[in-house]
Amino acid sequence: MKIKMPIMRLFVVLLLVFSQGISARMYQWLDADTGSTQLSGKPPMWYRSASPGPRVFVFDNGRLMDDTAIEVDDEVREQLRRRAFILAEEDQQKAKDKLAKSLEMQQKFVKDKPKKVELVDTEDSQQQISSLSLTLKSLIKY
Repeated sequence: MKIKMPIMRLFVVLLLVFSQGISARMYQWLDADTGSTQLSGKPPMWYRSASPGPRVFVFDNGRLMDDTAIEVDDEVREQLRRRAFILAEEDQQKAKDKLAKSLEMQQKFVKDKPKKVELVDTEDSQQQISSLSLTLKSLIKY
């Protein structure tokens, strides 16, 4: 299947929009049931809570920022927990804003495309745009 030039330009624009300001905060823990390492951009529910859970490592831009195996007093624990969930919420809002901006750009691109450019298979091209949009939406969901 041949991808037409306007579709490629749209993909590049969307890629640039989503690549700016991506958060590098990651939470890592070992799943007790499967034994596999889990990675997430948002903290697990038990992170720094009073209830027990698997050990969690927090990395920010490749640096270890927190390790739940290190005991801290209740005040510090609550501050770390609150900050982690606030950051996760902010990251989610930023991702939603970027998605809205990219969809707006996509609409403008489709609306303002030159009359000369003819797509061989318009329905196929629209499916590709929809598929790209759904893919980008699923990438930013937590």
